[in-house]
This record gives sequence, structure tokens and C-alpha cells, in this order.
Amino acid sequence: METDQTFIEYESRIRPSEYYTERKSNSNLVTRKDVNRLLKSCRVDKDPLVHWIKYIAYVKERYPFEEETIWRINHRCVCTLVYHDQYKFDKRFVRICVIYADHCQDSLKRFQYLYKMEVGLSMAMMWMSWAWVAEKRGDYSLARDIFRKALERKAKPMNVVQERFKTFLRRMKRRDEELSALNDTEVNEIDLSKSSKGAERPSENSKNTTSARKSQNKVSTVQRSVTCY
Repeated sequence: METDQTFIEYESRIRPSEYYTERKSNSNLVTRKDVNRLLKSCRVDKDPLVHWIKYIAYVKERYPFEEETIWRINHRCVCTLVYHDQYKFDKRFVRICVIYADHCQDSLKRFQYLYKMEVGLSMAMMWMSWAWVAEKRGDYSLARDIFRKALERKAKPMNVVQERFKTFLRRMKRRDEELSALNDTEVNEIDLSKSSKGAERPSENSKNTTSARKSQNKVSTVQRSVTCY
């Protein structure tokens, strides 16, 4: 890659937006005028996301097996452009963020970071992806809270959020019913096991009664034998 001129060219195109983020994260920019001044001084063009999208697409096509490199570029893109206010609700950027977070080992933390940075909070895409990851991790209460928050935020399209939430609730109901049925089965098996063990192990009184009967039978046999003689 070090000799790949296209790769090097894309690196030079994305560097201004990274430089802007480095400076913005370490300064207190209050007005829009301050932000624009910084963007200009860093030579950031009007839509730096275009360069990132083309860069990511190029690396995926040219180096499809360089998964670590692809992930790292996605990581740089997210960490850079979250500081560019114009992309908070840009579908192109939110899609990159969602794919990136979903492919991280600590996916839930990544989504929490995006939430903290207010990325895509008006978009169903962001909330549905986050809820799905929570459900896959087995954190069903968090998934439910995410759906409710999405509805509260009126994330669009709302009909998608509502339908996905209904589907989620149906899955949870079916899961609860299956767990309940499984628990009932286990309880019945335990009860049957107890009954079986009780039948296999007679009490001491039963043992004594049986022994007494055997002794009595032996005596009767001996008496009959004596009489016959």
C-alpha cells in the first residue's frame, strides 16, 4: 500500500478533515463563524465525506482481504466526522457509523458513543441497528428501552420503528412462553423422579413386615413337615 499512488492520494484528501477534528476537539469553538474559520484554515472542502466514502470503497475493492485496514479506515472516518455537525443526520455517514459499530467487538459501547455524540438520533436506521445488537447480545431490557427511546424521539420513518418494535415484542412473548413451558417440563420431570425414587425405596416398616411374613411361612412349612411324619 505504501507504493499505491491512489491510496496515498486518498490519504491526502482525508487529512484536512482529520486535522480539523484534532483542532476542534482541543478548542472551544462557540460560534458558527469560529467553526467556518477553522474549516477554512484546515482547508476542508464542502463535503469531505465524499473522499472517505470513495477511499473506503477503493480499499475494499483493491484489498478485500485487508480487513484490519478496512476497519481502521472506517474507525478513522467515524471518529473524524462525528465532529462535523453537517453529518449528524446524513444518511451516508450514519450508515458508515452503523456498519462500523456492528463490526466492533464492543458494539454496544460504540452505539452508546454514537448516541452521546448525537449521531442519527432522528433516524430509524440508527436505533434499529442498536436495538438489534442489544437483542443479539441477550440484553433484552436494553433493546426494549432503545425502541421506546426511538419512539420518543420520533425517529423516521416512524412506521418502521413501530413495526420493528411490535415484531420484537412478539419475539419476546414467544421466548417467555417457551421458557415457561420448559420450566413446567422440568418441574414435572422432577416430580416424576421423586415418585419413582419413593417407589423403589420401601420404608423400614415395610421391610420388617415382609421379613415377618417370610419367617411365618417358614414356621408353617416346618410344622406341616412334622405333622406329615
